[in-house]
Amino acid sequence: MEREILLDHLEGEVAELLELAGTQTGLTAVAPGCAPMTGHDVLRHLGRIYTGVAGWLQQGRRPDEWPDGPDDPEQLTGWLGHAAHSMIDVLLPRKAAAPAPTWCPHDRTNGFWFRRMAHETLVHRIDVQQALGQEWWVNPTLASDGIAEAIEVWLGPRLTAPPAGSGRTVLLSTPERDWRIRPLARFLDFPTGGPADATVDGEAAAVWAWVWGRGDDSVPVTVSGDPDAADEVRRLFATAMG
Repeated sequence: MEREILLDHLEGEVAELLELAGTQTGLTAVAPGCAPMTGHDVLRHLGRIYTGVAGWLQQGRRPDEWPDGPDDPEQLTGWLGHAAHSMIDVLLPRKAAAPAPTWCPHDRTNGFWFRRMAHETLVHRIDVQQALGQEWWVNPTLASDGIAEAIEVWLGPRLTAPPAGSGRTVLLSTPERDWRIRPLARFLDFPTGGPADATVDGEAAAVWAWVWGRGDDSVPVTVSGDPDAADEVRRLFATAMG
């Protein structure tokens, strides 16, 4: 996705998140996708990331300290808003292709952070809405890019051990595009075509939620073929995302 589009999505997701945070009602409930964290815990975690990323870019290296934020829930929204907008102020003037320190071995550019923080905010916005028991929605274009980011940035680079896979191919299928993932013993293969042992099919938001471990009954996927093959890939995503 283009830099301007990703930054637009980031600002939009931050605005939605801050509106949710401002309600204060129900935020003590557990967020199912990252249990046992509550809605308040998710907001505090995200503010900590915003502060850390801004410092990372300004200092040129990973910060030694990442502030935890206030314990008082009534102070949390203001602190989160300040952290979010401070980070956006650091990102806005930067060129996507310019070099920047990151944790991704194959992307050391500012563009990594444009993309990563848009998706970090998205996934935790959904966490808060699920904690609140609210219906949620994801822009299909952003959801599609979120699936791609999970594969490109997380699934390979963040696995700390060989996948020890079975060699079965799983097709992730949305109206926008398809992805094939084939875990082998020592590495991951990403075929561009051919048959699949299992297919995970649905709207972009549904497949995105399955990939990121945020699926619920409101956005179901259809798993056809070998369910064990699909479970294998889902476990690898969970391992890579920690």
